[in-house]
Amino acid sequence: MRLKIFIALLILTISFQIASAEYKTTATLSPVIGRGFGHSNYEMKAKVDLDSIIVDARSKLEFPLDVFWMGGALELNLISNGRTDWMFNFSLATNINDPSGKMKDSDWFKFPGYSEFKFAYTESDVTMSAIMFNAEAARRFYSSGNASTYLTLGFRYQKIDQDIINFTGWQLNDDFEKVYYTYNDLAMLYTIKYVMPTAGLKYRVDISSGSSIAVSAAYAYTYAKDEDDHVLRNKLSTADGTGSGFLGKMNYYSELGSPGKQSRPFINLFAEFFTAKITTGQTQSWYGDDPISPEDDTGSVLEDVPHEMTSLQFQIGLNFGLAF
Repeated sequence: MRLKIFIALLILTISFQIASAEYKTTATLSPVIGRGFGHSNYEMKAKVDLDSIIVDARSKLEFPLDVFWMGGALELNLISNGRTDWMFNFSLATNINDPSGKMKDSDWFKFPGYSEFKFAYTESDVTMSAIMFNAEAARRFYSSGNASTYLTLGFRYQKIDQDIINFTGWQLNDDFEKVYYTYNDLAMLYTIKYVMPTAGLKYRVDISSGSSIAVSAAYAYTYAKDEDDHVLRNKLSTADGTGSGFLGKMNYYSELGSPGKQSRPFINLFAEFFTAKITTGQTQSWYGDDPISPEDDTGSVLEDVPHEMTSLQFQIGLNFGLAF
């Protein structure tokens, strides 16, 4: 409730400031295309009983995000006395291909008094469907010469759905020898959502009346929720929690037409970096019998399994269109 009240007051404050001043308004509307890199991971830890020996187990799944993104962007600028006082940016994009990288699944054991060792590893093909929405408001609070500094507030929503298909890999047998195997069918369904209010700073240098370079950095209070439907084991794992993230961006903007024209073509080149970490607990429930265990697991539930979600994402791209 307090957050909603704060947001409402913030919107009213911004609206009052804008309404109480006279601004010249400019806008850009454009398609956006970008190339993404990086991954979204989760890691679990647990205690496992192996022949009356309690060992530490760790499992890490790495989901690739090397895809092309395509969408659209809208930017509004409010200018007073020759300087841009307010900037509002909105964008929406989706991936247009599947990742070329593999989903990697690694498992480790650590016996008391010994170093950790990997006992299983697989790689899988991935199909992906995702959506990403961004909104940001920037308010100038300091200028010197042709450079200005802005306070930014923003919001990002990202949802990623991945189907994990086929796998090849190995597992250690009782003699600690690698046994290789393959599987050719649907293995897992994975979904993760990120909800991120952001706050930070933007520094912009106006090179000329129609071109600029900007760098921004923002803290992202990150809420994440993921769901792993492990089809092979008839097991559904869910988790959600909050953590911290960082969002950085730089861009070069240039108008290609005469500044006096009503509408001018422009191009905007950008590079973006995002990272986040969320530590929470996972709930695992078996909706059918797990084929790797001797007993019938149907209906079994494990709660508060240590679960850490991390993401490291890069994106480079451009948008182009008309400024008016």
